[in-house]
Amino acid sequence: MKKIILVLKSLIILFIIFSCSTPGSEDSSEEKESGKKNIREIVKNIEITPDSIDANGTMNIKIFLKDDSPEISYICIYLYSPRELINKEGIVLWESLSFDDTEGCYKGTINVNNYHESGIWRIGEIWIEDINDNDYTYEINSKFTKVFYTLSRNSEDQYKITNVQIKELTVSNTTPDLDFPELVSYFMDPGIINGNGIAAITIKAKDKNGGTGIRDVYAGISIDYLNGSQSILTSGSYDIATDSYICNINLVNSDKTGTWQIDEIQLRDYAGNETSYNMIVIKQW
Repeated sequence: MKKIILVLKSLIILFIIFSCSTPGSEDSSEEKESGKKNIREIVKNIEITPDSIDANGTMNIKIFLKDDSPEISYICIYLYSPRELINKEGIVLWESLSFDDTEGCYKGTINVNNYHESGIWRIGEIWIEDINDNDYTYEINSKFTKVFYTLSRNSEDQYKITNVQIKELTVSNTTPDLDFPELVSYFMDPGIINGNGIAAITIKAKDKNGGTGIRDVYAGISIDYLNGSQSILTSGSYDIATDSYICNINLVNSDKTGTWQIDEIQLRDYAGNETSYNMIVIKQW
């Protein structure tokens, strides 16, 4: 009898070990760490062509969805440069995709130019939104895997490891623009406004070491008061003729009285390098 009991115990132990070690088991350590496992997958496959670009070229992308996926309203892809992948100090190129009835997939293109960084670029994120405002984010998450995208839903900090393989593009350029633009000066005129008036903001910048030149400037203007805050975000192209960005802020009697300030300036060059300045610069308007 004792021998029979020992044999049964051995069989049970072997069964438990086999169950825990079976590939694809829901109790794998990677899935435990990733948390949520029942997030619905909707991407079936991703294709890019070509897989390498010398100097100027266009990356074509196709995303095929699963047959049972929900009705989609929006898909956007984000292509990360090598420095962005390593330390978040590079650039991100992005493009929204359109559905192609003939091929039954979402398609789009991203242009890569001779001033972009050389090395391995990867599609770092795919943002998908359905008609019910649910979002699905496929992204590189090296904490879990370096081969497949992880999936999160509705911006929750829980991930599912997918079978969708990470796509990469090799870029070969001899003279890439890796320098970030710099702020030279900025001023507001006039410094005080009583009642109605226009405050003109002038921003001058330069692209370090020549570079590709300043493309866009963003300026954030805000006011703080007791019951909350009010802010204005301006943006526009850099004027090469005047070597500056100028925007006019119209203030009227109904605007809050107090101290308005430039709290942020963002500069971006044609290569996509972006520099942000957070400021505490006080001007009474």
